[in-house]
Amino acid sequence: MKKYKKLGLLSLIIVPFVSSCGGPEMPDLGDKVESRTLEVYALNDFHGAFMYDEEAKQAGFSKTGNFLINEKKNNPENTVIISSGDMFQGGAESNITRGSIMIDAMNEIGFDSMTVGNHEFDWGEETLKEMESKMDFSLLCINAYYADTETRPDYFLPSTYIEREGIRIGIIGAIYSNIASSILPTIASKYSFVNPIDLIKEEAQKLRYTDFCDVVILSTHDGQSSGYASLVNEKDSSGKNYIDALLLGHDHETQSGFLDEEKKVPYVEGACNGELLSHVSLNLKLGSDNRYYVETSEVENIDTFTTFKENSAEIDAIYKNYANQIEPIRDEVLFTFDEKIAAMEFGKFIAKSLLDYVNGLNKGYTVSLGAINAGEGVRSDVPAGEFTYGDLIKVYPFENTLCILKIKPEDYMFRYYSNNSLIKATYNNEMTPVVNEDGFVYIATIDYIAYQIGYPKEELFSYPELTCRDIVAENLRTLSKN
Repeated sequence: MKKYKKLGLLSLIIVPFVSSCGGPEMPDLGDKVESRTLEVYALNDFHGAFMYDEEAKQAGFSKTGNFLINEKKNNPENTVIISSGDMFQGGAESNITRGSIMIDAMNEIGFDSMTVGNHEFDWGEETLKEMESKMDFSLLCINAYYADTETRPDYFLPSTYIEREGIRIGIIGAIYSNIASSILPTIASKYSFVNPIDLIKEEAQKLRYTDFCDVVILSTHDGQSSGYASLVNEKDSSGKNYIDALLLGHDHETQSGFLDEEKKVPYVEGACNGELLSHVSLNLKLGSDNRYYVETSEVENIDTFTTFKENSAEIDAIYKNYANQIEPIRDEVLFTFDEKIAAMEFGKFIAKSLLDYVNGLNKGYTVSLGAINAGEGVRSDVPAGEFTYGDLIKVYPFENTLCILKIKPEDYMFRYYSNNSLIKATYNNEMTPVVNEDGFVYIATIDYIAYQIGYPKEELFSYPELTCRDIVAENLRTLSKN
């Protein structure tokens, strides 16, 4: 709840419990039982997959949310729900509402924390701050600072703790230290993402020995479990593991296991788009010092599509509140495809849409190449049949804006045309570029590519009001009429 977020922030400033001898004193958290099992549920890389989708085998947030709401209702003292980042970008319902529908649903479900992912930065800092202000849970990131400073943005907390009857649970949030390459350069340049390990160790000890957390969980937007091995291979000042569980994200992998030979410290990551719900069970025993310790643990990924069958009335009501805002945009049919279009081919269509759009502006030069990023640029194939704006968001989710690059002719072939990290379309299908009267070659591309230092340019023309996806949508509308 929000009160724990504020309490977590205060714990960074003062030691909240002081004994008559001047040292910290364990708080009275209520009745303690001899043993208990803490159930931790985590979503990672949900990407706004709000709606049920039978073809994609996605349960949607109503069905998954119904399970989580019931878990908290039936076992409130032993249930923790977290996100390991990238919750919002990718689904029409979330994109159209700038994440608000997702946040309302997360508040209703009772999320306890969320770690920031790279795509939480996509809409810029002001939108991120606005989103955080709506959350009834803590937004965590211990290793993000403003560039070239030691100042952490005030909308991120390094950690939080939550209290249940007889127990306190600490949660640390971190992000992959090389995450900047997965963020739009104009946004990433405002931040520094440092190696989090030493920060995590310090924060874990504060949570355990100053804030008296019985359990410390690390939720990181980073899929490399091996990078956190030192948190169990090395011991804290009392000879304990720094963390009791590791929840991963970012690379959309399905993985689970244990960081330690005793199998007390589990790690888990649950693919993407809500296909899996990660679940860790920590079986706790009360020690002689009146604190809980992990005796054994279990870990699994739950297949949400085959497991969760009932909708949540609460989540469905939230959708209805946004339906008039979402449906006219999402449900517009842009085009009807006679057959399935492979992701790579649709990527080439996007690139050609940018090329043709700029050449249609009659700027006095000819653009030789349209280019978008390969890999995550296009997320899936395009199925045959009616193709809506919502489908376009799902296939091409990120709101990159149009840029035009002016380059030297000698940079064209090696740096752009032959670059396998780009999906490309050429003017008149020609390999050789058009060298314009000014002696330069022009390229239509997306801001994510345009601002990277690895792509040489003499000049960059930016159109922040023009999203590439809307250029593609308008092209599809035009083709549908012809």
